Amino acid sequence: MLLLAAIAFFRALGDPLGQDTKTDLFFMIPERPFRRVACSLLGGAVNCLLDLLPGVIIACIVIGGDPLTALVCTVLIVAVELYASSVGAFISLALPTSLALNLRNAVQILFIYFGILPIAAIIAVTFMAKQYSIGVAAAALFALGITALFTALCSGKITSGRK
Repeated sequence: MLLLAAIAFFRALGDPLGQDTKTDLFFMIPERPFRRVACSLLGGAVNCLLDLLPGVIIACIVIGGDPLTALVCTVLIVAVELYASSVGAFISLALPTSLALNLRNAVQILFIYFGILPIAAIIAVTFMAKQYSIGVAAAALFALGITALFTALCSGKITSGRK
């Protein structure tokens, strides 16, 4: 599960939303910016989920793990991927394009790592209380809350034309 989470996390560093906002088709959608950004992020989350499901199902069968725990962990991985994608989009929209790419990537990684610290703390506290599924579910909800915040910030930066 950790390997799948790492793959989903580093995949989100590629800024998939930034690739969508560079196309003319993104701006031709007759919706408000928040809905466009949210739908683009959700599309990436569905791709991540479809990539994760075969591995999670095979791992549950081979290891004989609890399906509920695997399902909740899968939701957490998708929520963290959504968070990382929304942070990447926010950084690419908020920072000037004249800034060096290495510096932009460093700022993005710092934002993502500092956002993951509370998620890890939630999981650690609930694991000490032996509430595994509740802890992972609470961490996923926290990640989705931060994602909603960054999605709203991104949609404020996107207008009806180019960024």
